[in-house]
Amino acid sequence: MGYEYAPCYANYDPLQKTTTETLQELKRAIFDDGSFLYEAAFNVAIEAASENQENPFVPNVIRTSPGDVVEAETAVCSLLESNVFGVFGPIHRSSLQHVQSIADYLELPQIITEFIEAQNRNWSAINLYPSHIAYSQVFADIIKMKGWTDFTIIYEGAELLPFLNNILTMQNLVTDENIRMTVVQLPDGDDYRIQLKSIKMSGSVNYLVISGKENLAEILLQAQQVGIMSDKHSYIIMNPDFHTIDIELFKHGGSNITGVRFFDQSSENIQNFIKSLNEQVTDLSEGKIENAVPESALSFNLALVYDAVSLYTTALKTIGLEEGSNITCEYQDTWNFGSSIINFVRTMEIDGMTGVIKFDEDGLRSDFEVDVLEVMSHGFEKSAPYGMLRESSNKLEGNNRYEGFGIEVIEELAKMNEFNYTFDIQADGVYGSYDSKTKKWTGMMEKIMDGVWGWLAGAYVGVSVLLFILGRFAPEEWQNPYPCIEEPETLDNQFTLANAFWFTLGSVLTQGSEIAPIAVSTRMAGSMWWFFTLIMVSSYTANLAAFLTVESKFYAIKSVSDLASNPYGITYGAKKGGATFSFFKESDNLLYQKMYHYMDEHPELMTSTNDEGLLRVKSEKENYAFLMESTSIEYMVERNCDVAQVGGLLDNKGYGIAMKKNSPYRQPMSESILQLQEEGKLARMKDKWWKEKRGGGACADDDASSGDAQPLVLANVGGVFIVLVAGSALAVVCAFIEMIFDVWMISRTHKVSFKDELIAELKFILSFSGDTKPVRHRESTGSKSPKRDDDDDKSGDVEFTGDDNRPDHAPTPRSERSSHSNHNAHSRRQSNAIQIARMRKFT
Repeated sequence: MGYEYAPCYANYDPLQKTTTETLQELKRAIFDDGSFLYEAAFNVAIEAASENQENPFVPNVIRTSPGDVVEAETAVCSLLESNVFGVFGPIHRSSLQHVQSIADYLELPQIITEFIEAQNRNWSAINLYPSHIAYSQVFADIIKMKGWTDFTIIYEGAELLPFLNNILTMQNLVTDENIRMTVVQLPDGDDYRIQLKSIKMSGSVNYLVISGKENLAEILLQAQQVGIMSDKHSYIIMNPDFHTIDIELFKHGGSNITGVRFFDQSSENIQNFIKSLNEQVTDLSEGKIENAVPESALSFNLALVYDAVSLYTTALKTIGLEEGSNITCEYQDTWNFGSSIINFVRTMEIDGMTGVIKFDEDGLRSDFEVDVLEVMSHGFEKSAPYGMLRESSNKLEGNNRYEGFGIEVIEELAKMNEFNYTFDIQADGVYGSYDSKTKKWTGMMEKIMDGVWGWLAGAYVGVSVLLFILGRFAPEEWQNPYPCIEEPETLDNQFTLANAFWFTLGSVLTQGSEIAPIAVSTRMAGSMWWFFTLIMVSSYTANLAAFLTVESKFYAIKSVSDLASNPYGITYGAKKGGATFSFFKESDNLLYQKMYHYMDEHPELMTSTNDEGLLRVKSEKENYAFLMESTSIEYMVERNCDVAQVGGLLDNKGYGIAMKKNSPYRQPMSESILQLQEEGKLARMKDKWWKEKRGGGACADDDASSGDAQPLVLANVGGVFIVLVAGSALAVVCAFIEMIFDVWMISRTHKVSFKDELIAELKFILSFSGDTKPVRHRESTGSKSPKRDDDDDKSGDVEFTGDDNRPDHAPTPRSERSSHSNHNAHSRRQSNAIQIARMRKFT
């Protein structure tokens, strides 16, 4: 974000012949600081744009003194005499506005790679530097993500204040939280300790730092010296060249340091550019300067120079202009094609070194992507096999650059849900852990609870209660207890609460319960429960069979308790600052606390990476065990036959796809992942990347005769729970439909109000007053009753007054159905009814 390099102006003419003499004459200028970097970057970009061109572009670099307005104006007029297509620069801010005025008046395109405030931006300027408003919003989002409510802004000069625009207004936007900001400007010079000590005394622990690259490392070093760079302090660095400074002195202090980058220094195109850049600098300095840019220290501004040339030359090739501007400062005419070129460039979109380059309606580069980097105590980490760069001799672009288990999972999800995706690398490699002091997470981590037995018990209780409720709603479940009596006074329901629990328990144990659902809704719920129990019982049976048949190897230690007691003198450790080490540190378990204190007292047993831990385990010089995440252990064990995974899981953590809260894609993505799991695609992908690709399966013969049966977890049977819930919900809908239809039939037959009948029915159902239901509408006739010998007992019309106190005039459809159905299922009740009828006859 600095502005210290000298200005330059350049033109290129596609019709000019590029002889050796001409090139030597046009490239004679150098920069004031003697580094040649920006001239070299310009020349490399011109050469790249001129490849396979019949009339290549010619660079023309002119050096001017920084801040000399007269000399800058003379340089522009000199370039105009060469029929230029555009002007790059100047770099120095003091001369930039003057040159802008000239270019704007002449309608000559001016390509800029420096930050310019909106009020100082002229119409003719094409600026590739990201919009300060959008750049500020990036860091405002990072601050929100970290949950900062109190932080200090440390900045160098007033020219950097526009980059704080959206951050300073956060206090007005976030009304639910009290955000406290303190703004501190650093003095001129190189001693900032007085201001930093004052910040320390204020008690602030979160800092937002914005400064030039040349002073950034010194600011962090002095912050470390005054004692505000420990594990209690967090930093956000706004400089886009943050990733190019040496962080070796700062990563061991425990501070959480966050920054951004626009490109990956290790990518192939960046490395090729750095190589060509160093060669150009060596040529321009006549061999005096070599390796001016280290492999991992390409600055953002140099990459912008390359992108600026690529953008403008691409535009000129597309338009097909063969003649440059024919204007001069003397006559002060405007270029006829200047405005057309400017408008065309602002509609373009290309992939550059600094990402996608495109402009909004105001001509600003407000749409860009950055990688968020965090420097933790353990440094950077690359994990496999979830995602990695594809091994290829050809240059790959986009998503084709990556392969791995996680990559294939996203590919399958994209096919199923029909969405597009682009992979961005999470460079910090931090999975994340919860800090109990700050009450927030670092990195990305989601805890997953795998309690299959708890879910099974909940499903048992839930379905039992559901059957009890459905039985009360479904009219078909209310049956005549005495079928030979055609006009019963009450109806019985077989699904009492006890019978409902007995029915579901009998299904789990694959035993009958002599309870047969009659209604469509209860039968549907029962069928879903039978399907559920079939899958669960089969899964546990298969898992038990595997457990009883496997033959396990003998190990000196079989659990973490054996390792802690250390009977064989085995030393152990973990990756310093990693999630495993944090687990032992924060655990309340006495055994884990003991192990944590052991590792903390023996720092020599800790490693900086997982690979280092693997090498120590394989070493014959020490008896060492390494604690690590189980999935990573599985990956390594598949490729190293002389190591083994011992013991069960100490903690359960899952991998997930992170999304914003309340994202509309969460539900379809979850269902798609579940479908991938049910279809076995996830298992096949894991087998592919763990046991086949990149050296996997080397120990397949050793594992063929021995192994461990894995416990059944919720992830294995999650789909059957979904089916059970969906089927139960459908059964509830059917029960309501049956009840509504039955009430409608009764109201129509007996000429009563549908509303009153529905209310009376719901009152009885929701009262849960037993399994006997009185018949509200009933009429008995002598022709339909058994004939009695005694005339006094001869039946006449019988009325029953129910909840609505209405007389009944006819038998209900329910009683008629009940008297002719399920005869065999209720034989015992029929016998009882016959006996009762005979007793009543002879009474």
